[in-house]
Amino acid sequence: MDRVGVDSPIPLSPCHLKNVMKHYQFTTYRCWLDNLQAVVPAPCGISRARGGGMRDRAVTSARHTRPPSGETVSPCGALAWLGLPDSPLMSSRTRVAVFLNVSAGMLEGQCSDTLRAALTAAFEQHRVSATLEFLTGPELHKASQHAAHRIKDQELDAIVVGGGDGSIRTVADVLSGTNIPLGILPFGTLNHFARDLGIPTTIDEAVALIAAGQTRLLDVGEVNGETFINNSSIGLYPYLVRERERRRRREGLSKLSALIMSGFRVLRHLPLRRLSIAAEGLVQPCRSPIVFIGNNEYALTASVFGRRGRLDSGELCIYITRAQSRLALLWLAARAVVGRLELKRDLRIMRVSRAEIRSRASRLLVALDGEVVVLRSPLCYRSRPGALRVFGAPTQEDNE
Repeated sequence: MDRVGVDSPIPLSPCHLKNVMKHYQFTTYRCWLDNLQAVVPAPCGISRARGGGMRDRAVTSARHTRPPSGETVSPCGALAWLGLPDSPLMSSRTRVAVFLNVSAGMLEGQCSDTLRAALTAAFEQHRVSATLEFLTGPELHKASQHAAHRIKDQELDAIVVGGGDGSIRTVADVLSGTNIPLGILPFGTLNHFARDLGIPTTIDEAVALIAAGQTRLLDVGEVNGETFINNSSIGLYPYLVRERERRRRREGLSKLSALIMSGFRVLRHLPLRRLSIAAEGLVQPCRSPIVFIGNNEYALTASVFGRRGRLDSGELCIYITRAQSRLALLWLAARAVVGRLELKRDLRIMRVSRAEIRSRASRLLVALDGEVVVLRSPLCYRSRPGALRVFGAPTQEDNE
C-alpha cells in the first residue's frame, strides 16, 4: 500500500475498506462498516450508488500512512491510521475463552443457566467479550489447546478457567511457557492457588481483576513433563486421594465424607517409601510415608499454615516427614493443625531448583495438585521460574 500525500484525496470504496481492515487483522471491521455514516465526519461526502447500503462510496482527504512494520493496530487505532476520529463503536475489548469445569467443587450440581447469566452479566459490565463453555475435567486440556491456537491467530486474547486447583493445573500445563495470560475464577473446593495469588472469591471482583489487565509471571513445578502449580507428593497422600475418589464413585459420598472414610483404610496399610533424593550434588536416602514437594515454600506456623508468601522465588521446597508409624503420623498431623510442629524433629526440609527422586519400584503413584498420576522412576523435578502469566494485582516485590 503506497504512502499518499496529505492533500491527496483517497477514494475509500467498501471493498477497499474491507481489504484495509483485513490487512491489519481486525475482527470488528463489519461493525465499523455497518456504522460508517456515524463514524465519518461531516466534511466527508457520502454519495450513494445504486442499491445503497454497503455499496456506498466514501471520499475523504484524510492522511493515510502505513503503520510501522510488525506493529499491531487496535480497532480504535485503525481510525487514526485512516485519518478518521475515534469512535465508541470501535472501542476494543479483551476477548477471552472461559472454560468452566462442571465437576469443580462449587459448580457440581449447580444450575448452569444461572451461573451462565451471572458470568455473562459480569463480563459485559466490565467490557470483556467472553465465550463461555461448560466442560468436564478431561475436556479441559483439548479445549485449552484449541484456544491457545486461536490466541496465536489473534482471534482471542486470553483464557479464563473456572474451577479448582486441578482445573487450573490442566490449563497451566498448556499455557506454561507461552506467555498467554490465564484468568482464574475460583470455583473449586479449597482454591489454594487462587488464595495464595490473592484472587477475589466473588464473581464480580474476579472478573474485574481480569478486566484490569494486570498480569504477573509465576513459577510452575514440573515432574517428568507433568506440570503442577501448588505441590506434588509421594507416599500416603496419592493413595488417600485415589481411595477417596473410588468411594465417591461407588458410594456417592461427598468429598469430605469420602476423605474421612478413606483415611482409616489408608492408615491401616501405611506406605513407607524407600527413596533416594539427589539434589545440589548430594544424594540423600530416606524412608518416609510422605514426601511433599512444594512449588515455592509453604508456611508452617499456625496463623498462615499451608500458605505461600511468594509464588515466584524459583525454588522447590521438599518436606520429608520423619514419622515412621501410624501413631506418630497422627500425632504429627494433630500438631500441624494447631501450628505446633517442631521442624528439626518432625521434618527434613530441602530448598532446591531441581531434584531427582529414585525408588526401587519402577512406577510410583504421584499426586499433582490433588490429582493422581502414575509416573516412572526416577522422578525428575524442576522449577520453571516465571513460566506462567496470570491475571493478578502486582505485589510489593513486583512494584519494587
